[in-house]
Amino acid sequence: MKKLLEIISYFALIAVVAAPVLFYMDKLDLDQNKFWMLIATIVWFASASFWIGTKKKGKA
Repeated sequence: MKKLLEIISYFALIAVVAAPVLFYMDKLDLDQNKFWMLIATIVWFASASFWIGTKKKGKA
């Protein structure tokens, strides 16, 4: 479960960066950019809060 949340949060971070790039390339308009950045940010906070700061097994 933790690994799945990590993957989801990394994809959300990619989406946060991709939306402004697509806006710059005129593939998204401003409202679409804001919408996708908001959704990606919410998904990142929701998924990353469960695994960031936890210790990995086997690490000292």
